[in-house]
Amino acid sequence: MFDLRDVSGYRIGELEKMNDLCKLGINCLKNVKDAEEACAKLCEKRRLTYLTLCWSWSDTDSRNNDLDGNVLDNLQPPKCLRNLIIERYMGARSAIWMNNVNPIFNLEKIKLTDCLECETLPPFGKLPFLMSRTL
Repeated sequence: MFDLRDVSGYRIGELEKMNDLCKLGINCLKNVKDAEEACAKLCEKRRLTYLTLCWSWSDTDSRNNDLDGNVLDNLQPPKCLRNLIIERYMGARSAIWMNNVNPIFNLEKIKLTDCLECETLPPFGKLPFLMSRTL
């Protein structure tokens, strides 16, 4: 689990060149300042099969839901991803990459926990290998 902080060495950009990761958890996504900063190039991590994206409970009332959505848009995983967990995401919409089956084609398990503001869900029924979903 990589805990993001607003300090050098703990920003999401630190993950950019770590391309051999098989399992990754990113915690405290509320500390990402803007959508461009969130570009950790996850889609280039060709061995990544397990990904957890987690926002914090703190400051949920004052959080910028549009920023959360833009951050999630920029965290597109690679096509080899099999397991995805998203926790405490407060955006109203799902990520752009989740609405297109191609980037998450191989997904077998997805778990959305405490995504209380989500108004729409991606087309999970179109994922051919999906065995488990928890909403």
